[in-house]
Amino acid sequence: MQLIGIYQLNYKNIFKNGVYANLHSGEVDWCGINYYSPGQVEAKIITIEEQKSEDYKALLEWLNKAKTFNGAYILGL
Repeated sequence: MQLIGIYQLNYKNIFKNGVYANLHSGEVDWCGINYYSPGQVEAKIITIEEQKSEDYKALLEWLNKAKTFNGAYILGL
């Protein structure tokens, strides 16, 4: 399965509501920057731990590191 398909299947509903560069929010912007605050990161960690979707351990490692900074960013393709 392609990477985007895996994302859509496992994480689309988890990574919604990121903040875009224009300060709006919504689904992941594949052509821009998506920011998640530390509080959003914590909520996503809890959800991912409960769901245990594909490759979740690597994602949790990254998100747990993001808690020590000012949240997390997902950059568009």
